[in-house]
Amino acid sequence: METEEPAIDFQFVVDTREKTPWAMPTPVAKALKVGDYTAVGFENIFAIERKSYDDMYQCITTRLPHFKRQLAKLAKLKHAYLLIEASASAFLLGHIMHKLTGQQALERLIRLTNQYNIPFCFCDRKGGEIAQQLIYRWWSDEHR
Repeated sequence: METEEPAIDFQFVVDTREKTPWAMPTPVAKALKVGDYTAVGFENIFAIERKSYDDMYQCITTRLPHFKRQLAKLAKLKHAYLLIEASASAFLLGHIMHKLTGQQALERLIRLTNQYNIPFCFCDRKGGEIAQQLIYRWWSDEHR
C-alpha cells in the first residue's frame, strides 16, 4: 500500500497510552480523550480506535460496559473508525478464552458498531498502514 507524502503542516497524533504504537511518520504523542490515533488539531473531530484480537474479544464479552462507553465517546466525533488487528477469518474462529462462537462474536460486533454508527475494519497486520491512509486521506479532504 503506497502512502502519499503528508503535507508539511500535517502531523499524526498517537495516544500516549499506546503500549506498542503503530509506526507513524513524525508522530506527536498526546493523551487523547477518545481514540488512539488522529491528526494534530482534529483530536475532537476524528479518531481511530485500535483493538487487538484479544482486546476485541474482551470488549464484546467481559468488558462490554467499558466498550459501550468507548463507542459512545467515538460516536460524538464527526468521524471515527475501529481497526481490529486480526483477519476476519481468525476472528470468526472464535477465542479460546470466551464462550461466544466466532459467528456470535461477529454478530455482536456488528450490532454494537451499527448502534453507535462506528465503521470497523479487520486490518490484520496492516493496521498502521490503514490508519495512516484513513487519517491522512480524511485530513486532506478536510483541507481542500
